[in-house]
Amino acid sequence: RDRIDNSQLSDPQYDGNTNSGKSMTVTARSARPDPDVEGKTYGQIVNAFINLENGEVMNVTADTGIVDEAHDLAVLSGNVHIVTTDGYDMRTSQLTSLLSKVEGESAGAVTGFGPPGTLNAGKMRVQTDEETGQVLLLFTQGVHLVYTKTKDE
Repeated sequence: RDRIDNSQLSDPQYDGNTNSGKSMTVTARSARPDPDVEGKTYGQIVNAFINLENGEVMNVTADTGIVDEAHDLAVLSGNVHIVTTDGYDMRTSQLTSLLSKVEGESAGAVTGFGPPGTLNAGKMRVQTDEETGQVLLLFTQGVHLVYTKTKDE
């Protein structure tokens, strides 16, 4: 009865491309449109796969998500987990991202690890380099890195 009253979708999937041509797939356990705001959708257990350069992939999961097409925004909240195929595994409480391109920012602290080692920072920004098209993870506001030496060093 609740799904009928609230126009909820089960297991929706969205496939699309950013303005720069990067493909993405977004799924959720459930989603419902905002009854008062056209183009705004609320999702539960959200998972986004974004295809990057050279076959690399960024996978972002979160407990909840809000997509606001009119403002070109997606806000992922609750146990946000970002994993990239080049070795980064980061966690934060909230990530706000543009829909039209791979660009976003955490609302606060991020923790995790990557190729250089264990990493903690006050904020993380995801940004696409305009010249190369490469997606960058930029860490700011009190970055603490514990460098892990590779076996070759």
